[in-house]
Amino acid sequence: MTTKKMSLMELLQQRKKMMEAPQETQTQDDYFVVPEEILSLPEIVNAPSNSDGSDICVNQIMGEFLRLNSWYTDETGMSGVSAKIELTIGQPPSQDFEINVQFTVPVHNIEVWTFLAIPSDDPSLWQFKQKQGYSYNSNMDFDINILSPSPNHEDISAIVVYCDGAATNLAGMSIMGQTRLSGSSGNLRPNDKSQLFEIQNSGGVFKHRNQLSEDRDVKTLNAKLKVKIVDEILQYPYSPRCEGNIPRGLPPMAPRQSNIQCAESDPDYFKYDLKRVLCLSGLFYKAQRVGPTPSKDVPWRGISGLKHGCDIQKDIMGGWYDAGDNVIFTFPLAFTVTMLSWSMIEFREAFEAAGEYEKMLKELKWGTDFLIRAHISKFEFVGLIGDPDKDHKKWVRPEDSTSPKTPTFIIDAENPGSELAAEASAALAAAHLVFRWADKQEYADLCLRHAQELFEFADTYRGVYHDAIPEVNFLLVKLIKKHCRFTSSIETGRVTKMSLPGLQYGYTARLQTK
Repeated sequence: MTTKKMSLMELLQQRKKMMEAPQETQTQDDYFVVPEEILSLPEIVNAPSNSDGSDICVNQIMGEFLRLNSWYTDETGMSGVSAKIELTIGQPPSQDFEINVQFTVPVHNIEVWTFLAIPSDDPSLWQFKQKQGYSYNSNMDFDINILSPSPNHEDISAIVVYCDGAATNLAGMSIMGQTRLSGSSGNLRPNDKSQLFEIQNSGGVFKHRNQLSEDRDVKTLNAKLKVKIVDEILQYPYSPRCEGNIPRGLPPMAPRQSNIQCAESDPDYFKYDLKRVLCLSGLFYKAQRVGPTPSKDVPWRGISGLKHGCDIQKDIMGGWYDAGDNVIFTFPLAFTVTMLSWSMIEFREAFEAAGEYEKMLKELKWGTDFLIRAHISKFEFVGLIGDPDKDHKKWVRPEDSTSPKTPTFIIDAENPGSELAAEASAALAAAHLVFRWADKQEYADLCLRHAQELFEFADTYRGVYHDAIPEVNFLLVKLIKKHCRFTSSIETGRVTKMSLPGLQYGYTARLQTK
C-alpha cells in the first residue's frame, strides 16, 4: 500500500493539530522582560587571620605589576593601561589558587586571556582565577589590558598577591589602594609582606561577585533611556538616547568565556550530542546581538548600537551583526529569520526535547523586532546600518565604537529594492506562523501585517537592492581591483537567486582573471 505524499499546507495543518495540546504556560512578563541580573558566584568571606598576623592567605607570594604602556582618551573619558604581571611561585598552583590585585584607581574593565578576571564590590580590587581549558606551571606571568575612569593614567599601578587557596584575611587590600599606592608614578615592586601587615585587620569583607555593574544593568539603562513597550516591542525614543552625553556602547564589566549548561542526548541512541548542538547553535545568535542585552550567556559582550537610527531620528536598535563585522545587513538578517522560523516549524519537537524551544522563540523575536523597527513606513525599509568599507579597515569591538555617527541606508519608493523587501516579507510571514502556534496571537498578527505591507512594497516599486544601496557592493569592488583586470566595462545584472546567507552581490561581469 502506497502512502500519499502530503502537501506543504497539509503538513502545516497536521502540525497545528499536534500543537493544540495544552502547553506549559508562560506569562507575558516572563516572555518580554529582560532578566535583571546574572547569577552570583560564592562569596569569599573574611576568615580569621593567622596567629602571628603575618599572612593574608595560604602560601602567600607577592608579584610585580609592570606598566608597559598607558594613555587617556578624551572621547571616552577613560584611561587605558597595558601591563605585565610577573609572578613566580616555585611549583604548579593548586586548582583553588587566587591572584588578588589591588589597583590605585577604580577599574571598569580588564582584558586577560589566560585567567578568569572577577570584580569585587570595590571597583579597584580584582581577582584572577583558573580559566576553563587552561593549565599553569610555576611561572604565572601574564599580560592584562585595563580601562579606568581615572584621568591620571601614569599613576595607575597595583599590588599583586598570590594565594594557593582561598583568601583568609584580605580585608585590608582596599585601604592599601588608598594609602600605599596613591600617587604612585612608577612600577611597583612589592618585594616583601611588610606593606600588608599594618592594614590587614582594618575591617570589611572582600566579596567577589560575577555581577553586572550599574551601566550593564539593562533594566536601569532602559529606565534612563525612557524605554516603553509599544505593540509588545521595546521602543527607544530619540531623546535622550541620541543626545551627546549618551555613549554609543558600554563594554562588558568582566569579560570571560561562556559557560553554558546544555541538555545531553542519550549516547545509547545518538552518535552525536544533538541536544548540545542545538543549545550551542542558539548561543551564536546571542553573541551577534546588537543593543541592550543581558550578559548571562555571553559575558564577553557588552551593550552596543545605542545610537542606531539617530541620524534619521528613528529607533532601529536591535538585530544581529553580520558575521564578524560591526555592521547590520538587513538582507542576510531577514534570511536568517526565515530559516530559523521554518526550522522551528518543522522541528519543534526536537527544539522542545532539547529544552531550547522557548529560548529560540525569544531569539526569533529579537530578529523580528528589528525587522519591524526597520520598516519605518509602508514604503520605507532600512537595508544597511553602518559603513562596510570603513568597518573592514579596523578591528574593534562594537562596544568600543568611537565613530561620530553610524549611517543608516534605506530603500523607498524612489530607490526600491524588491529582493530585500520581499525577503523581509517572507521572514515575517514565516515568523507569524511560529508565534501564532506559540499562542502569541497579537504579536503574530503584527508580524503578518508588516509582511503584507512589505510584499506590497516589493511588488509595487520594483528595483534592485544593490542599486538603491550601493554601499553593499564594497567587497565586490575590492575583489575586482585585487584579482582582475578589465577587458570591457562591468555589466550589472539582477539578483536571480540568494543561495547563501550573507551573499550581498548579484553581479555578472565580463572579466579576465590575471
